Amino acid sequence: MAYAPDSKTLISGSRDKTVLIWDAATREQRAAITLADQVMDCAISPDGTLIAAGGRDDMVTLSDATTGNSVRTIPVGARVNGLAFSPDGKLLATAGGDSKVTLWDVASGASVRELSQHALGVFTVAFSADGQRLASAGEDMKIRIWNVGSGEVVQTLSGHINTINSVAFSPDGQLLVSGSDDRGIALWR
Repeated sequence: MAYAPDSKTLISGSRDKTVLIWDAATREQRAAITLADQVMDCAISPDGTLIAAGGRDDMVTLSDATTGNSVRTIPVGARVNGLAFSPDGKLLATAGGDSKVTLWDVASGASVRELSQHALGVFTVAFSADGQRLASAGEDMKIRIWNVGSGEVVQTLSGHINTINSVAFSPDGQLLVSGSDDRGIALWR
C-alpha cells in the first residue's frame, strides 16, 4: 500500500493481480489497474501523477494515478519484489528476484544502471530523502547502501539472520530501519 504525497489517494496492490486506487477520505474505489500476475509492490511518484506496480509478471506497469490508465510497461526480465521512486521522480528502482537492483529512467522506461552485488533475490529498495543513496536488501540477509550517481556500494550492513523484507530511511537520512523474517527490526546509523 502507498499514500500519494497529498494523502488524498491511497493505492493497494494484491495477489489478485490488481492495484486499486482509493479516495482516502471517502474510502471509495476510483479505479483499478490489472497486471498479468500477482502484484508484489506498488508506489506513487513524488508528484502524485504516476503509479508503479510490479510483481510476478516480470514487468513494471506505470499508470496514471487518477484514471489507472497505462502509461508504459517496462520489461524487467525477473520478478519484481519491490520498487521505489527517487525523490525527484526521475528514477525508479526495482528489487529483482534475480538478485539485481535496476535503476530505470521513468520518462523513457530505459535502464540506467544495474546494481548486482546481492547473492540472492532482492526484496526491498528505498531511496534516501536527498536521492543520493539507495538501500537494498533481501534473501542474502545483507543491506547494501549504494551511491546512486556512481552505482558503487558505500556500505554493507549485516546482522539479520533471515530474509530482509523492508528498509526505510529516516527523513533526515541519518538512520535506516530494516525488518526481517527473523522477527527483528534493526535501526542503523
